[in-house]
Amino acid sequence: MAIAAPNETHGDDGLTLRLADLLPDAEGELVLFADPAQEVTLLAEAPLMAQGVADPHVTAGGYDVTGLAFLTFANGITLYYDGTLSLLADPASV
Repeated sequence: MAIAAPNETHGDDGLTLRLADLLPDAEGELVLFADPAQEVTLLAEAPLMAQGVADPHVTAGGYDVTGLAFLTFANGITLYYDGTLSLLADPASV
């Protein structure tokens, strides 16, 4: 995961997602599947509280996220992902 500066520009080939637009499961978890070659930028309005690699765990949606990278935000959402993810924090939330 790379943490990008708020004014950093990203190429036209990338995919940008807003954390606020994603719908977590009943436990506040999201799993992001993307092509490893796809540049993904996450715009996060909530501060990052934790990050790491998931211990053995299955989400409420039935996804085995064991070994995936994760980010946990102050709003209670945990995002699991495999591959590279750029995190662009909202300057107002930092």
